Amino acid sequence: MSIFTVILGIFTVVLYAFLLLVRRDIVIPVVKQRKHYFFYLFLTGLILWIGFTNWQELNNRVQTILAALVMLSFLLDKRGFTEESLIL
Repeated sequence: MSIFTVILGIFTVVLYAFLLLVRRDIVIPVVKQRKHYFFYLFLTGLILWIGFTNWQELNNRVQTILAALVMLSFLLDKRGFTEESLIL
């Protein structure tokens, strides 16, 4: 695996850990527009489709999966008020 794949994997793990911790701290959520969910799901499917329709090495397939996970992380993004601050 290349160094880029390892860095992307570490970034994805840290991103999901941060988003899950922030979701637990939000006390008063801000209303979120639901129409963006389908857009992010469509882009994730497009990334996976383009990534897996071409013959690739294992390294490129792992990068495709990690890129799709980064795109899906937008679905976990949440805004609102915590006890100490405002999260935008």
